[in-house]
Amino acid sequence: MEFKSIYVHDLVVNPSNDRHGPMESEQAAIDWLFRNKPAEMKKLATSIANAGRVFDSPLIIENDGNFIVRDGNRRVTCVKLIHKPSLAPLKHQDFFRKLNEKFATSLDDTLNCQLETDLSTVERIIETRHNGTQKGEGQLPWGTREKAN
Repeated sequence: MEFKSIYVHDLVVNPSNDRHGPMESEQAAIDWLFRNKPAEMKKLATSIANAGRVFDSPLIIENDGNFIVRDGNRRVTCVKLIHKPSLAPLKHQDFFRKLNEKFATSLDDTLNCQLETDLSTVERIIETRHNGTQKGEGQLPWGTREKAN
């Protein structure tokens, strides 16, 4: 495992993300996110812009000189669109233009990413993060006590 700072526009939003299945391009994947999760995407973009950073590093793998996002596609998409609103689907471009005008200079155009070289490791990380508690192996949601602490 290596953490590497990568220019956001060198990251490729995964056109074969498990969230939507195989698509023909990065732009098709971005469009899918806004067709299917527009409120969540805008909320995440606003949160990232207000914080001035992404708190959870995207998980990436290098493939033929490209950095493909395997986990963190929504976060990467939001940062890309804040910096370049024209990449957003047309009906969301004004929203991202406003975020760009207000926050682009305070939001870094690089992201600290977890770079993995082994696909089976990447798949195992994703499984642990996204497939529920798995009898304690996966991430456990916080209950009332944890939240209160």
